[in-house]
Amino acid sequence: MEVFLIDAWCLWKERNDFIFNSKTPSVARWKSAFKAEVTNHLFRIKQEFHGSIKLWLDALLGFFLFAM
Repeated sequence: MEVFLIDAWCLWKERNDFIFNSKTPSVARWKSAFKAEVTNHLFRIKQEFHGSIKLWLDALLGFFLFAM
């Protein structure tokens, strides 16, 4: 659930940059922001799961790279 909220937040920020700052939406910028936000939330997760989450995040973002 939290990952969905982080994703929605990053998409919302991309939208706001487009509307208010006239920036063209970018998948690369979204991916970078998403990874940074998830990484920032790692302090709330047990240390033993950090490696798995980072691997998942890299695989997920790699999938989006090839899906575009």
